[in-house]
Amino acid sequence: MKKEGTFEEMKKRISELEKELAMRRRVEEDLRFSEKRFSSFMDRLPAAVFIKDTESRYVYVNRFYEDVLGVKGVIGKTADQVFPESLSRSMLLDDRKVLSGELRIREEKIEDAEGKERVFETHKFLMGGQKGLPLIGGIALDITERKKAEERLRASEERFRSIVENSHDGIVIIDDNFCLEYANDEICKMMGYGPEELVGTDFRKFLDEESLQYTVERYLKRQRDEEVPPRYEINFVRKNGEEIRVEASISIVSTEMGERRTIAQLLDITERKKAAEEKKKLEAQLRQAQKMEAVGTLAGGVAHDFNNVLQAILGYTQMLLLDRTEDDPVHAKLKRIENSAHRASELTQQLLTFSRKVESELRPLDLNSEVRQVQELLEKTIPKMIDIEMYLQEDLWIVNADPMQMEQVMMNLGVNARDAMPEGGKLVFETENVVLDRQYCAAHLGAKPGKFVLLSGIPKCERKSYRGGKGTAGRWREDSPGG
Repeated sequence: MKKEGTFEEMKKRISELEKELAMRRRVEEDLRFSEKRFSSFMDRLPAAVFIKDTESRYVYVNRFYEDVLGVKGVIGKTADQVFPESLSRSMLLDDRKVLSGELRIREEKIEDAEGKERVFETHKFLMGGQKGLPLIGGIALDITERKKAEERLRASEERFRSIVENSHDGIVIIDDNFCLEYANDEICKMMGYGPEELVGTDFRKFLDEESLQYTVERYLKRQRDEEVPPRYEINFVRKNGEEIRVEASISIVSTEMGERRTIAQLLDITERKKAAEEKKKLEAQLRQAQKMEAVGTLAGGVAHDFNNVLQAILGYTQMLLLDRTEDDPVHAKLKRIENSAHRASELTQQLLTFSRKVESELRPLDLNSEVRQVQELLEKTIPKMIDIEMYLQEDLWIVNADPMQMEQVMMNLGVNARDAMPEGGKLVFETENVVLDRQYCAAHLGAKPGKFVLLSGIPKCERKSYRGGKGTAGRWREDSPGG
C-alpha cells in the first residue's frame, strides 16, 4: 500500500511540473512577444529613446538613436564614452539630477550620422527597474525643423517690426473696444505723444467730433459684415490741440484666439490738402486771368472805335468854342464837354494800354489831390440822392502809382458804392496811412508787409479799418523816403 501511494504522488507531482513547465513556456513566449512588440514599437518611433542605470550606463537604445545619431554598441557605455566632452558633461549632470528626483528637459545640439547638426528636446525622468533599483528613462525629440521654423518666424517678425517702425506712415493696432494695443514711432511723432501715452488709451479720444461719428458708423457696419471702403480721411487732434488731416487705410485681422484686431495705416496729408487748395486757388486765378485777357482784347477793340467817336466830339466842340467868347454862357458848358471828352479819351487810352499789355507809367502821386479831382466828376455822374463825403488824412504819404489807373480805380469805387445804395445814402472816400504787419499778411493772400496808403470808397454805415473791414478798398505802397 505504501509503494502504491508513493507512485501516485510522484505521478501527480510530474503532472503538476508539466503544467508549470507549459505555463512557463507560455509566459516566456508572451514575454518574448512583448519584448519583440516593445522593440518593434520603439524602433519605429521618430524619436531617440534610451534607458540608463544608476551609473549612467546605457542599458537600452532604440534604432532611431543608433541610426540617426550614428552611434553603435553603446550598451554598457556612458555618455562620455559616446559623445564629445562638451556635450557629455551636461548629459551626466542631468542624469544625477534625475536620480535625485528632478524632471529634466533640455535642448541639445548633436551631430547626426551625416555630420549635420540637429536640435533635440530631451526629456529625462526616473523609472523603476529590477530589484527595486531605479533607472533613467529618456526621450529625445528631433525639433530641428521646428527650431528652423521658429527662427524664420522670428526673422520675419523682426523684418515686419523693422518695416513698421521705420515706416513713414503711422501704424496702430486697435482692439474691438477701440483700445490702442500698438503704436509705431511715426504715429507718435504725428500726434505729438510718447508711446506710453498712446498704448492702452481709447483711440476715439484723438478724433474730432465729425471724424468720431464717421469712424463709429464704419465700425458698426463692419460688425454687421457690411462692405466698407478700406480707405478714408479723418481729422486727428494732436497733443498741442492742432488738427491734422489723415488718410486711413484699414485692415481687419484675427488673432490665434479668434479675436478681431484693426490695423490702421495713417498718413498725414495736411500739407497735401493745403497744396491742393492752393492749387485750386491758383487755377481759379489763372482762369480769371484768361478771362481778363479776353476782356482786354474786347476792350481794346471797343476803345479804338470809341476813340474815333470822341475825336469827332472834341473836333466839333473845339470848332464851336472858336465862335464863342469866354463871357458867353455857352462857352463854359462847351469847356465842360471838352474836358469830359478829354477825360474819356484818357480812359480810352487806358483801355488801349491795358489791351496791349503795356507797363503802367508810375510816378510819385498825391492821392488826396487825385481824390479831389475825381470828386467833381462823380458828383455829376452819380444820383443826386447820394452825398459824397471826404475824410482825407492831411499828412498822407506820397505813393508811386499811375495817375490814369488811379482815376479809374476811384471811379470804380464810386460806381460800386452807388450800386450798393440804390435808394440813396452817403458815399465816403477815405485816405489813411497804414502799416501791414506779418500777421495781417499771413491771413491775406498776396499781401506784403510794409507801409501803405489805404483808399476806401464805402457807404458811411460800413466804415471800418482795413483789418477785416467791409466794402471796397485799395492799398498802394508808399516808397518815398521819410513817409
